[in-house]
Amino acid sequence: MATQAPPLLTLQEGSVQTCSGYVEKQSRILKRWKKRWLIITPGQYQHQVFTEKNGTQKLFFEIPPARKPLVEPVTTDPKDSNYTSFHVINQTTGKRLGTFRTPDIVQMRSFMASFGHTGEGLFSKAEGANEIPVEATHGLWDVIHPSEEELVQRQTAFNEGIKEKKDEGEVVPRPVDAPPNYAQTMEQLALGFYLPNDLQPETPVVYPGQAMPIYDPSVAAASSSTRRPSHDTFRPPHGPPVFCPISIGYGPEVGLSDGQQALWDPIGKYYFFLDHLQKVTFFEDPRPPIASKPALKKRQGTYGDRKREKTLPKALCRSHHIINHTSQRAQSKKHGFVLNAAGIDGDDGNHGKAGTTGTSGNYGMDGRGYGSDGSAGGPGGVGGQGEFGQRGQDATEASDVILSLSGNSESLHVSGSCKFTAHLGGDKYEEVLFVNCRGGDGGRGGNGGTGGAGGRGGKGGNGACGRPGASHSDAPGDNGEEGGNGGNGGLGGAGGKGGRGGDGGNAGYGGACVLQAQDPRLFMLVEVDCMCGVGGKKGHGGQGGEGGSGGSGGSGGFGGPGGMGGTFTNDDGVTFPYPCGFPGPSGRSGSRGYDGRQGASGQDGINGKSAPIGGILWVTSSPDGGILHESSTRYDCHVTGFHTASAVDDGIFEPNERVIITDLTMTNDASMDLPSGAIAFIPSTQTIKFEPIKHELPEIPCGTTYTVPVSYYGRIFDQPPPNKPGPFVSKAEFVSRVELLGRPFERSFHKKTLVVQYPIKLAFMKCPENLGRGETANLEIGIKNISQMPYGSVPGSGGKVILQVHFDQRLLPVAAANVGLSLVPYTVTYDPNMRDSLYVQLHEIPPKGTVVVQLTVQMESRAELFDRCLWQADVYLRDKLIEYNHQMIRVSPFYTPTASPSDILMITGSGISRREFVFWQKILESLYVTVDFWDTDRYNGVSVDATTNTRHAVTWEGRYGGKMILYPHADLNKLHGMELVRRELKARKKRSSNSVLKRSCQQVERICSQITSMVSQASGINPRGLLWLPRFIQLVDSDRFHFSHQHTTKDKCFNLTGD
Repeated sequence: MATQAPPLLTLQEGSVQTCSGYVEKQSRILKRWKKRWLIITPGQYQHQVFTEKNGTQKLFFEIPPARKPLVEPVTTDPKDSNYTSFHVINQTTGKRLGTFRTPDIVQMRSFMASFGHTGEGLFSKAEGANEIPVEATHGLWDVIHPSEEELVQRQTAFNEGIKEKKDEGEVVPRPVDAPPNYAQTMEQLALGFYLPNDLQPETPVVYPGQAMPIYDPSVAAASSSTRRPSHDTFRPPHGPPVFCPISIGYGPEVGLSDGQQALWDPIGKYYFFLDHLQKVTFFEDPRPPIASKPALKKRQGTYGDRKREKTLPKALCRSHHIINHTSQRAQSKKHGFVLNAAGIDGDDGNHGKAGTTGTSGNYGMDGRGYGSDGSAGGPGGVGGQGEFGQRGQDATEASDVILSLSGNSESLHVSGSCKFTAHLGGDKYEEVLFVNCRGGDGGRGGNGGTGGAGGRGGKGGNGACGRPGASHSDAPGDNGEEGGNGGNGGLGGAGGKGGRGGDGGNAGYGGACVLQAQDPRLFMLVEVDCMCGVGGKKGHGGQGGEGGSGGSGGSGGFGGPGGMGGTFTNDDGVTFPYPCGFPGPSGRSGSRGYDGRQGASGQDGINGKSAPIGGILWVTSSPDGGILHESSTRYDCHVTGFHTASAVDDGIFEPNERVIITDLTMTNDASMDLPSGAIAFIPSTQTIKFEPIKHELPEIPCGTTYTVPVSYYGRIFDQPPPNKPGPFVSKAEFVSRVELLGRPFERSFHKKTLVVQYPIKLAFMKCPENLGRGETANLEIGIKNISQMPYGSVPGSGGKVILQVHFDQRLLPVAAANVGLSLVPYTVTYDPNMRDSLYVQLHEIPPKGTVVVQLTVQMESRAELFDRCLWQADVYLRDKLIEYNHQMIRVSPFYTPTASPSDILMITGSGISRREFVFWQKILESLYVTVDFWDTDRYNGVSVDATTNTRHAVTWEGRYGGKMILYPHADLNKLHGMELVRRELKARKKRSSNSVLKRSCQQVERICSQITSMVSQASGINPRGLLWLPRFIQLVDSDRFHFSHQHTTKDKCFNLTGD
């Protein structure tokens, strides 16, 4: 196997070596897999193994150097989910130190070797050197991952193939041990599917006009070429195979040599490579492994605040628009090193305390003398005022800095106001030095305190009791006097005023930043924020205190009691008492005092004052310190557009098609020249793989436009054959990128979205919905070209188009006389190996045009009534399956009038299935009756043709008087207003004795009993011949005939009888 020379790796057999990477570690108790970064660190006294999560390392276990661990795979079965897992075991104690699982077999071998494992197949023994197989970059390349459903289908088919080979005693190699055969792989890629292995290739037969064998059992006996189930490769429901490998890319576009191709096998779930020059396949990735970048910690230097430079350049830019834009750009970048010269934020002011609650009013005095009123309660005290909020602290000013830059993109040396080196290499290759000269933000003012609540009003005094009435010895007693009134309640105290909110602290001044460098490219490594701080927000005034509640009124005094009456003696000497006096009325209760008013809210504070912004200046200097150029803005690169075209320039972007990007245009709209050395390229995305073409830009003066003179080539990711009907339509997105010293220009990201689809589509598939036994019909298949160039076998087309049509075994293709090589724009070919298929080669499909392919089929005479026959059309573009779809044809019965009509007329339609019809058939056969069929779908109605709204030319009406009409799933709308029933009754002239019986059937037994009784009455059949019918019904499989309860609730039986 000829491949490129593999790179020499440093892993040696039998020794613990440094290794790191992501693995899945199995927990010891719950046996769950957790993804961790594993680090193996060999040492003189102890070999240590760490796990790292979120930047924190944790010691997992230690290994004594004198006793290497035992490392063994969990399983050797490639179909096992733990095929890439291994154990690490302490040989001294036999204790398992850990179980790990890697994403692929390559990383598994690398980690096992790093633990000191030796074993067969772990190393390649070439020239005595111990080397890891060069497969270490498999997982680093983007691929199109099929859906979970598709993977399950493919895996199931793959497992079934493996099982069949095992049953036949064949040796099944593991995917990593045996690369695919080159010729077989090319056949799969060319045809788009796997051909059956048991078919012998034969020369296809071109239709000469009438050569297609047609089988009709009523005419001739079956021939050897008749398609029967044992010969068919098509089984409905049918979906095209989905085992085709997916192309990842070719040659330099994916880092390979010319003539090499990278592919992904979705069955074995592995990558493999083709060398088209030497016609071999191999698993070893010839690309060198991508070295990981060292991790660097983020650092920060503090310069301090309030440091002012005495002399600043007069050209210092203080434009608010420019400073704000520069600040926003700096905040959006990742910061690898921070120089903090910012002002300090002011502290927030404290909130004011709430005011005190007002005192309660005094109670009113009770009435003292008889009938005296109580006094009013005293008013409540006013609530205390809330305290003022404290003022926010003023922020401090940022410092001015003057910095000189030197060095390179990995080590940036800074001198001037401060001196340090910013390390921006390693994993910080896209991060920048952030110079923070932003003024501090003022502190927020405290809120004012809430006013105190008002005091409660005093309770009113109670009224005194009324004076008692006088008593008399010889007269009635006097009435008692009225009690005193209660005093009114006191007023509630007013709420206290809220405290004033504190003022916000003033913002700090922004600092000035002057950046000076001899090499202007170094400016790309620095971002600056010179904005002023934000003034502190004002504190809100406190709410006024609630008013005190009014005092309750005093109770009225009770009325005085009436006086005692005396006695008197009449002339007869009888003594009578005088009446006593009445009690006096009670006094009125005092009214409740009014509530106090709520206190006024305090005033809000004042927002802190803003401060002037800082300044910025970019200075390009000469080696002797002279100033070459001063600019308020750094150079920029704004990509304004580019032209996108496909390799097949037909206006359509297809899967696996090359994309060409030209005329990449950009503008430097800053006030500084863009130095030479910037790189313009288009990175790969998840949908398009671009070749690593990078164009170095020359110096672009400010205000000028530049167009890249080179073209960029990419390839849209390939798609597997479809696994669902319909066309494929997707999107592919990519963006342009211009960078200097590895740092991109934000305005260079110009996004483009492509609609990915195939130029050829199935426009329509037309066929009759019903076809009778032995009946022929024309099928029409529309093939549409949505592109701007012709397709087909003509010269200059975009590619050949082939249509493969599959048929159910009961649909027989018929060779039509007009299907020739010159009469129509296509040729129909019959392949004896594929007895259920026709091949249609399209000669030319014009741009934006549609070619209609017409095929004639005949329904086999032995086709089962009411079954559905599926036929399917597969479209191949350049020998690749791109779309399929299917249709159904229902086998419907004919109605043939005879001299003597049958015992029963059964009206059928699309609602009846083959399974249900078989059930009805068995019941009617058990009754020894004959049946005629009228199909409403075939004849477009029951009594009237719905397409013409006229009576059928051949009709069943008037022929079944006194017979039973069985109508499962009856649609009474098709009975034309029950005119059918009225006409039959009128014809018999026995309207009073005729009846229409409608039975809603809940169970199969009720259906059979009704049929038995009605058929016996109508046809005179002896019911004794039906004694075994109940036993037959009990033997019916309810699962097979599950329609009996669900569907028969709609069944109707019409019994038209008469003498």
